[in-house]
Amino acid sequence: ELLPYAYLGCRDTFYTKISSSSEPMNLVLPDSLIGCASGLDLTAPGITRGSSPFLELEYFSDASASLLVPYPKQITQSGDYYIRGTNRSGCLQTKKIDVSILPPSLFGVSEPPVVAFPDGVNLTLLPDNRQLDYSYWANSDLTVPIPNPAFISQSGVYYIKGTDVSDCFSVQEVTVKVQPKFFVPTAFTPNRDGRNDRFLYQVQGGLKTIRYFKVFNRWGVEVFSSTRVGEGWDGTYNGKA
Repeated sequence: ELLPYAYLGCRDTFYTKISSSSEPMNLVLPDSLIGCASGLDLTAPGITRGSSPFLELEYFSDASASLLVPYPKQITQSGDYYIRGTNRSGCLQTKKIDVSILPPSLFGVSEPPVVAFPDGVNLTLLPDNRQLDYSYWANSDLTVPIPNPAFISQSGVYYIKGTDVSDCFSVQEVTVKVQPKFFVPTAFTPNRDGRNDRFLYQVQGGLKTIRYFKVFNRWGVEVFSSTRVGEGWDGTYNGKA
């Protein structure tokens, strides 16, 4: 019912119809959660398991549900958070959840020495915190495990993951340097018989890149040059044998 100021119009009445909804509205949350310093996913389906279906969920950092959490998939600060669920009929419910973020499971690694093939580096001896469970990986995404971390004979960057009893973890990068062993033949036979047709160095210990591989004749004239790993000289110069 609208009541105008004096002399500014007549009283008026508007009507609306309210109907009840049979759709359930039940938001289920645990009282508290424990996460790691790397971030807790507040949107994980398991957190609202048991709630009514088809709820639209929103995440807030205040009890009045006015401050949206900008990154609910990665909560890195301890505190009280609020989840609001709205069903398809527009009914809503807001509940609080206490989030505790544990400190990172820190550890250090000693710098591995430079070794020469056929020696290798034992990654399992490098971490200094023996209260953690370690795994060893060949890439930063931690998707390619190292088959034998106790013997690394290939130069490269490797990753050690340390996990504590709460499944929180941290990752340390390790650079391994293995000096390869080179062999250069004293002769070759470029007669196209399929045997020793190319003059090529051999490497034990692996080789990812080369700066250059050059061949000179006895007068110091460069007859071949390559920057590609595994490319040898076929015995020709300017197209002639």
